[in-house]
Amino acid sequence: MNSAHRLVTDDTPSKSRGRFPSGRVAAVLALVLVVANLFGLGYYAAPVATKVRSDLHPLLRPSGLIGQSLGLLAFAGFLFLWLYPVRKRARGLAFSGSIARWLDVHITVGLLIPLIAATHASWRFTGLIGLGYLAMVIVWLSGVAGRYIYVRIPRTRDGLGMSLDDVRLERIRLTHQIVATSGIPLGQVEEALRVEPIDAQSLGLIGTIRQFVTDDLRRKRQIRGLLSRSAASGTSKGRLDRKAVREIVKLARTQISLQQQMRMLEATQRIFKFWHVAHLPVAITALLAVILHVTVAVVTGSTWFR
Repeated sequence: MNSAHRLVTDDTPSKSRGRFPSGRVAAVLALVLVVANLFGLGYYAAPVATKVRSDLHPLLRPSGLIGQSLGLLAFAGFLFLWLYPVRKRARGLAFSGSIARWLDVHITVGLLIPLIAATHASWRFTGLIGLGYLAMVIVWLSGVAGRYIYVRIPRTRDGLGMSLDDVRLERIRLTHQIVATSGIPLGQVEEALRVEPIDAQSLGLIGTIRQFVTDDLRRKRQIRGLLSRSAASGTSKGRLDRKAVREIVKLARTQISLQQQMRMLEATQRIFKFWHVAHLPVAITALLAVILHVTVAVVTGSTWFR
């Protein structure tokens, strides 16, 4: 298989994929925000009457220098999220990066926005602010659910769907790589990683989600079983260094995931279409609520840059 068409999984290191290291950036930014919240914890937890007398009030209040700067950052991030669907539909923007890379950044920004917005609002959600934040949280939860479904559709490095032939060749490559790394005979590897067929067509919405969770749990058990076969076949786990064990686990997880994904593909695509229909109006509602909140703040002069 051409390396350009190889499967992209969450276990593939960012460097080898050539992707923006979104997870690390998100972790660093989240840590900064958590530290900032701990610094202002006394202010955020205090009653309103006490807050207005605090030395931190001019900085941390929603219209303060730090508070409103975070609000502007959250607003900019929220607008940025709408560039991802534009990138998916505009082939002329291919120069800006692959769809997979855009999705990485889209998810990173989406995960951080609720924390940034909550800090901006001093963790008080009343009136229009509460409406905007509620809509934002609903979009966030919907995005998390969408990501959970999205990763169950086999995709290439560029974020495009893989063909059946690509999936078959990738599974063969992974299986032989596991054999070479673990020393377990090919037949035993295939047996340990075999996925039982099911009638995915008969699964409804709840049944599909339940099967996703079941597959996740079963995949972990199968990987443990594969490592046990390594010991039983004379290739003791103790004789494999940690790097080799991690490699086996990564390869096995990807190989099993491919089988599970192809078995559930039609059901996954069906539920993903349903998610798209539900996600869009909620996202538009959140966008309108946030724009309304920003407009009111600017019109009433509740800004430090007026």
